Amino acid sequence: AEECTRNIEYLQDYGLEPFIKGGTEATGGVNSCEFPLLPGSEALQLAGMAPLGAIEAFETLDELRQDLGVEVVFSCHDETLIQDPQTKEILGCWTYIGDDPEPKAVKARRGTVITTGGFEFNEEMKNEYLKVTPCVFYGWPFNTGDGHRMVQEVGGQLWHMNSMLGEPVAYFPKDEVYTAGYCAMKPTTNNFIWTNRFGKRWRDESAEISHHNGWYETTHFDFKAADFDRIPTWQIIDSTCFNAGPLYGGKGEGVLGFQMGMNAADVPSECGAMPGWSADNSEELARGIIPWGNTVEELAEMMHEIDDRLGGMDVDALKKTIEDYNAYCEAGEDPEFGRNPETLLPLVPPFYAIPYYPAGVTTL
Repeated sequence: AEECTRNIEYLQDYGLEPFIKGGTEATGGVNSCEFPLLPGSEALQLAGMAPLGAIEAFETLDELRQDLGVEVVFSCHDETLIQDPQTKEILGCWTYIGDDPEPKAVKARRGTVITTGGFEFNEEMKNEYLKVTPCVFYGWPFNTGDGHRMVQEVGGQLWHMNSMLGEPVAYFPKDEVYTAGYCAMKPTTNNFIWTNRFGKRWRDESAEISHHNGWYETTHFDFKAADFDRIPTWQIIDSTCFNAGPLYGGKGEGVLGFQMGMNAADVPSECGAMPGWSADNSEELARGIIPWGNTVEELAEMMHEIDDRLGGMDVDALKKTIEDYNAYCEAGEDPEFGRNPETLLPLVPPFYAIPYYPAGVTTL
């Protein structure tokens, strides 16, 4: 916490000039700290290096790396740290590079820095450490916890392994083209509601969900069902919303004003990049990844193919939820969750359903 306050100084030492931002996207640009009630939050500043966010910031740092003559070796795998058996000092590492069957030894000059990365695509580690399951990510698919294994092998201890950076993330289990999550889907109109697994609304859909910590809202545990009743959460979309425009941006289009994860324009397709999203949602519908139906019964039948635990979607409960919500739209008031009246737009069949799971870019 103390060292993070020196990040601006650190960048300036390398000739970079960050700018101070008014606030995080998660707070609507109001606060630099996402939780301003916490002690010490007033001391935090939010800095950036590029108006478009992480991609340009990374490119700026990579240009500096090249200027300093620092070499990056790609395709390294199965690394093992080299440790002095007496002093326990880390002397370097063994690594395989590409398809070369011979391991290479890399000697450390003054020390070895382990930038472990995350474990977003290691199912065993996610089940072991994270607070909920299943969790879906849309970051780098090669973050499989290798760095954590390396430090454990030489006696290192793991700490604070149960958190992640994210929100409810759209994920289509039946998709064979793109197998990761989608960050912040943004329907063009407000003809939609969110329900839990059993067809009941649980939030004000017009309220913002934190892109950093919003996943906590999906961790509600139903003791009667003995399971998480908001995993998945369903976004029920009507025909007006579905036909109004794309439910997601295309490849390289910043859904939050900047590019993130596998949606970034410069991620190669062979690395699992998101292929894009059709302008009228037709390609995704044709792939059979989006449940839909002319009736609630038909919709629920397809939803059961994705989630049938404990019986899956309750058809009667979902029908009542839609009927109640449409009545709120007609009355211009949401007595359950206080949704913004301007967003109270009725649901008209056919209906479509987007499944959401907790997670996001990375584990922390």
